[in-house]
Amino acid sequence: MGYIVKHRREGNRGRFSVEVEGEEAELEYDISDGVVVAYHTYTPPKLRGRGIAADMARTLVDMAIREGFKIKPLCSYVARYLEEHEELSGLLAK
Repeated sequence: MGYIVKHRREGNRGRFSVEVEGEEAELEYDISDGVVVAYHTYTPPKLRGRGIAADMARTLVDMAIREGFKIKPLCSYVARYLEEHEELSGLLAK
């Protein structure tokens, strides 16, 4: 992997980020009523194709499982990630 997924959370807002080669990828979310709303994921073009967004999405999933949250993916990347991992379908907020 060669990088660390950092996590910052203040109140109901949070952000996962990865810095590589002076570029930063991010996944942002809000928490409301036991639901993590993933609303933004961005990976700079230079860093795409390395699995960085997938690692941030997996870190979000791990947090949701650990803390008992459901996930509402407003971000297309997180929605696709959850669709590709059918074993995670129970985490989807209704």
